[in-house]
Amino acid sequence: MTVKQKHEEFAEMRTEFERVRGGFDRYAEQFWSDVRDKQQLAEEFAGEVTAMRSAFERAVDVFDTYTAEFEDDVAVKHDAAADLREEIAETRDAFAATRTAFDEYAETFEDDVGTKQRRVEGFREEVATTRAVLDESVEAFDEDVEAKRQRAEAFHEEVATTRAAFEEFLTAFERDIEANHQDVEAFLESVEEVRAAHERGRAELSEAIVEFYGYRPESLPIDAVDTPATDEQTEPDTGEMETEPDTGEMETEPDTGEVETEVELDERGDDTPQGMVECAVCGEYYQAITESHLQTHGMSMEEYKSEHGPDVSLYPGEE
Repeated sequence: MTVKQKHEEFAEMRTEFERVRGGFDRYAEQFWSDVRDKQQLAEEFAGEVTAMRSAFERAVDVFDTYTAEFEDDVAVKHDAAADLREEIAETRDAFAATRTAFDEYAETFEDDVGTKQRRVEGFREEVATTRAVLDESVEAFDEDVEAKRQRAEAFHEEVATTRAAFEEFLTAFERDIEANHQDVEAFLESVEEVRAAHERGRAELSEAIVEFYGYRPESLPIDAVDTPATDEQTEPDTGEMETEPDTGEMETEPDTGEVETEVELDERGDDTPQGMVECAVCGEYYQAITESHLQTHGMSMEEYKSEHGPDVSLYPGEE
């Protein structure tokens, strides 16, 4: 395979890698957005459940208070009815005594009989009217008590139904939360698998770069490597990419000493190779300082510029 074919194959591999990495980044971003939305919905719903539970407890307290007051009111009305019956009994006794006195008085005062008789008739009518009103009041009171008792029973049934429905809903909601939690864990596992595959792809691509260029630098940034650094270094006057076959090495002929001198200058930091730029973190030379290389140092491009200045060189020739 020629160098051009290897270069084209490498370019296709890098394009495919960028496409797969872009799809993965979009998928991961969408997933985390969905997770945050579900967490927010769960928190809001938990607040609503707490509010509903608090409102339900307040309603139960109000109902208990109303029941106690109702029972007290019924007891008071029972006592009032008993007092009224006692007054009626006393009135009957007084009426009987009055009648007896009237009979005794009639024997002595015949002229006053007519007047007293009319007064007695009026009193009887008043007693009858009072009795009728009392009977109607007692009947209405009994009906009111029965109606309130029925409403109380209906309210108890409604409370029991509502409580059962709420418990079922809470149980279903907890099951849904557990199911969502399991789905999230499964997805995180799949993300870790994809990430491991991604790292394997990076390693395979690094190996392909080493195979293509024939050397491996100490720090190998995938995106920064376009052409090997040795292509731009000074070669002997022969113009060949390799040394003569009798040496079997990748170094230049020993009688020139040019390449070895440049390498020694690079290691001392006294000079920068042509077409290269020095990393301010590790001191190595690359054709460009890229985001993927900075990730090997655990920092982003913004952090790199913040630490070493906004004018730090990222490409050869920048001041």
